[in-house]
Amino acid sequence: MPKANDTCIVCNAGKYRALQTDLEVETQDGTKVVVKDVPVFRCEACGDELIPASSHAYVDRIIAEQTEQLSKRDVKQLFDGFERTQAEVTADLGLGPKTLTRWLSGSQHPNRALGFYLRAVAEFPQVYAWIKNRTWKAQDTELSMNRDQRVPQRIFRYRDLEEAQQPVPTEIQANHASAFRRSVFSLRPAA
Repeated sequence: MPKANDTCIVCNAGKYRALQTDLEVETQDGTKVVVKDVPVFRCEACGDELIPASSHAYVDRIIAEQTEQLSKRDVKQLFDGFERTQAEVTADLGLGPKTLTRWLSGSQHPNRALGFYLRAVAEFPQVYAWIKNRTWKAQDTELSMNRDQRVPQRIFRYRDLEEAQQPVPTEIQANHASAFRRSVFSLRPAA
């Protein structure tokens, strides 16, 4: 990698000068992040810019902070907290084995939504149990017909939590009826 005062590899006429600039980076999900004061080398003749490896690490860190991205250290801590083998956890959560390997090596990172999913699964053991047991495949939800509107509505059941011997959070019990009537699972008649 060229450094300050080296001849430009593009024009072979100018020399690279060290300076700091702001970079706009677009993430995998299309989010634009501006990273301020990134050290780069710029050719004084043609304007070609090179970003040294140390700057790549800085840019990656800023992007991770601004997009709430899980680092490879975060991923390792989450998966270690499950107290199961990595193969078991990836199978339980429906992840491919190579996916976890890529996250742990740092060659890829979970996207923002998947990061939220992993945090929720790690924080709430009943969610992990629900996903692991594929409880939705059983009769965890039932369809009933609203007699007035003849509209199917999804009925939330606590069976998965009870079977996993997990306590049902009080706030879910208290808000069960109103929260699930307003949820995206309720179907409304077309106007």
